[in-house]
Amino acid sequence: MKIEYQHTLKKSISISGTGLHTGKPCTVTLRPAKENCGIRFIRTDLGDIEIEAHIKYIHTTNRCTVLKKGSVEIHTCEHILAALVGMGVDNVRIEINNDEVPIMDGSSIEFVKKISEVGTEEQNTAREYYEVTEPIEYYDPESQARIRVVPSDHYYLTVFVDFSNFHWKSQEATLESVDKFSKEIAPCRTFCFVEELEYLAAQNLIQGGSIEQALVLGSYGEQVPDIIAKLLNPKQAVFTEEGILNTTTLRFTNEPARHKLLDLMGDLALLGRGIKGHITAYKPGHTANIDFAQQIVKRVTAKPSFLISDSYEAPIITQEILNTLPHRYPFLFLDRVLHVSKKDIIGIKTITGNEPCFIGHFPELPIFPGVLQIEALVQTCGILVFGTVENPQDYNTYFMCIDKCKFRRQVIPGDTLFMYCKLIVPIRRGVGKMEAKAYVDGQIACEATLTAMITLKNSVKK
Repeated sequence: MKIEYQHTLKKSISISGTGLHTGKPCTVTLRPAKENCGIRFIRTDLGDIEIEAHIKYIHTTNRCTVLKKGSVEIHTCEHILAALVGMGVDNVRIEINNDEVPIMDGSSIEFVKKISEVGTEEQNTAREYYEVTEPIEYYDPESQARIRVVPSDHYYLTVFVDFSNFHWKSQEATLESVDKFSKEIAPCRTFCFVEELEYLAAQNLIQGGSIEQALVLGSYGEQVPDIIAKLLNPKQAVFTEEGILNTTTLRFTNEPARHKLLDLMGDLALLGRGIKGHITAYKPGHTANIDFAQQIVKRVTAKPSFLISDSYEAPIITQEILNTLPHRYPFLFLDRVLHVSKKDIIGIKTITGNEPCFIGHFPELPIFPGVLQIEALVQTCGILVFGTVENPQDYNTYFMCIDKCKFRRQVIPGDTLFMYCKLIVPIRRGVGKMEAKAYVDGQIACEATLTAMITLKNSVKK
């Protein structure tokens, strides 16, 4: 498994503009930051108060994403966050001298250009990810927003939008690799429908908005109301056959859907770490995006139910394990069995600094080898398999296949592997298939599907 390392900027960059909703002028300066700093906003106009870019500081999601810590706020942070994710920047300090990030042209492209000018720098600490191991789904019946993530070995997004407007019924956008963000997603601008403008203005929003900063969508031939024309102040504004004000042209035929994908990336950046999973979103919005992010945290960090219990009946201790398995030290990797039935088993392996493998396996940075994690799971499954036959001492067990094996985090001295294995195909003719997972601190460290065969000892051909 290739280790991906954190990155920061090589040099500081600055960019100035006007806030879309507040209309306030603002300058942001992005500065390099140390490992594990993450993304932090610093309000330089209020005595350098820091706000971590994290969902725990979410304040509102009405037409933009707003962070708040105490009385200090950061408005419309999603576009700059999307740019940082798209450019692979993990650690950065964003100094900002007002309460709203400048809207620029309504996309992330200006931030991307600035980051490209100075480049990024690899750091010495590995990136951390939320690794999705099973589908997670969010649905809001009121907005009909539906967002789902399924396991994937990289970040992959697909967005569907469905509008009632005649020219804008449905669109789709996909980002197969973050490497394509700067060209395919970053240039895509924010948008609204012409009938929304009066409401937004009445809510004291879009005070800094202009036709240079957003797409205004409508129907071909639709008249622009006088109050809207005055608000926008365009010259001879009409809607084109594409359904946009004739003051601009689309950068992509599905630019609105691509911008929704951009917003989704920016909002999910507030998880504080990357995602390994394929996300499919139907009618996403800031509120749905943040609710979905919170659901990911809740599900991914939740401990499996078997780890919550602190009482097990008659655990199997080391001597009983030695009486069942043929393995002996230093190749016995099962310290205790907390629970075993005809269908599942829970075993424990404590990793110490005295493991013989550490003498030669990364001795200066001890990492418990992945093959030995699998061996620990195999031995745990061995106890499970022997429990399905009478007189287990008369049998041997041999593993025929290791499938769908994945290593999801490093295992180091001081960690305790909790191993959960269950039969997914009953043993027939001596062959059974098991799902095996090893956890550290409630998170999956490795997993595999194991197929084993049990045979009578005197039936083995030499």
